[in-house]
Amino acid sequence: MTEQQLCDEINRRKLAKDRVSQSWISRICNGGFKRPSRQVLVVLEYVNIPFYDGITKSLTGRQTIERAIEDVWDGSAKSARAIAQLLRSAGALVRQPTRQGGKAAR
Repeated sequence: MTEQQLCDEINRRKLAKDRVSQSWISRICNGGFKRPSRQVLVVLEYVNIPFYDGITKSLTGRQTIERAIEDVWDGSAKSARAIAQLLRSAGALVRQPTRQGGKAAR
């Protein structure tokens, strides 16, 4: 499907409040947007790409995490609970901005 065909289909189905242009489709396909505007979300939903808190989850990222778990988990419930707690703690650290020179790191 071309960008123009995708644009036409979304507009035909009136999935967006405002029309989605082919140039917006092109920007979205190339990652050329900073915020998830209504148009971005409509296009991503139409092509079945989930959007979570501004971050599209990566399949390779998930596979990396799963491999790491396989490397360290001994199969026991106790070990599973410990790994789960470590992951939750790491998640809290990842979401916190790091302070460097009084400013949040980007």
